[in-house]
Amino acid sequence: VKAKYKRVLMKSMFKMEEIAIRKAPFDIGYLRANITLFPQILSNNYTLKSAASYSEDLEFGNNPRNVKYDDILKWVKRKRIRTNNESAAAFAMYVKKKIKRKGVNAQPYMRPALQEVKEIWFPIILKEEFSSD
Repeated sequence: VKAKYKRVLMKSMFKMEEIAIRKAPFDIGYLRANITLFPQILSNNYTLKSAASYSEDLEFGNNPRNVKYDDILKWVKRKRIRTNNESAAAFAMYVKKKIKRKGVNAQPYMRPALQEVKEIWFPIILKEEFSSD
């Protein structure tokens, strides 16, 4: 029974990693590429995290702050939000001012992954492991 529960935990954590990667906001792919599950098999502990420096800001949002205009302009151009340089520059300035005034809204991906595993996948995995008895 103990071995089956270990497999349930392991499969649930791998499923959570898969879902978090799928739900993570996508720009250049760095966040998704750096979501990693670290199993400590002997202790039955798992750590799921992202090495991207902005992971927490995306998961929880952040408070108003100054951001570099050039970084925002690069983002606007990468996303092709505006088609010409003049409108891209104006939109980048708008976003910079908005972040300074209001911060950035959360775009959670880890918490929804945990919720999905708890509500949907954990019962399925549990049933799979214990139905063969």
